Amino acid sequence: MEEKTLYKDDIVREVESFLKAKFPAEIRIREDIDTVFFTAEDTQSIIAEDSRQKFLLQAILDQTNNRLFSSYRVTDFDCDGHVVNKKTKENFPFLPMGKLGQIMAQSGELLILTEHTNLVSDNGADDPDDILALVKSVQSIESSIVRLSGAAKFFLLPGYDIFMISSYKSERLTTSSCTIEVFIQGKIMTKMSLTYEVLNWDRFVKIYHMQLKGDEKK
Repeated sequence: MEEKTLYKDDIVREVESFLKAKFPAEIRIREDIDTVFFTAEDTQSIIAEDSRQKFLLQAILDQTNNRLFSSYRVTDFDCDGHVVNKKTKENFPFLPMGKLGQIMAQSGELLILTEHTNLVSDNGADDPDDILALVKSVQSIESSIVRLSGAAKFFLLPGYDIFMISSYKSERLTTSSCTIEVFIQGKIMTKMSLTYEVLNWDRFVKIYHMQLKGDEKK
């Protein structure tokens, strides 16, 4: 992790260079911002998912505005076999909405676990490594067709770079709500609002094993 102050005129260039994705033109830059840059190794150590389920790579925490910039390049593995013509067997790979939701959820998770440190002590933990944030509910989801150079973009295809902005909506003692926006080549494509349950690992393990015992009794 590296802390940096980004000056107003340099923000777009620095963010695009680090995240390898186009910064949304509709986001207005009005001030210098204090940031923390996270490498792929940093994000892997913070979010609960292991490498088989982790999608986020680099990310930048905008501490001044309580938001997180992150990006992801859609891979062939993400998309292969999602839609196949039953008669011709032709494969039409594009990113499933469920997988995009998982990518967006990890962006919100990273924002919660890195920005609002008061959630750590509120949940009986000594540091952020002792808590996790799990999606509790989906408040809303909106998708739109992106038009670039006159052509409509309906799907996220392999090789597309998506840029995400996760922002806080509200926070309570054990829950936190975020809005995550997905942009392609600088234009918004999907927006989702999520509420996360924030709990320490001891409580999570207890709840998980209680459910396992309940299933064994059936």
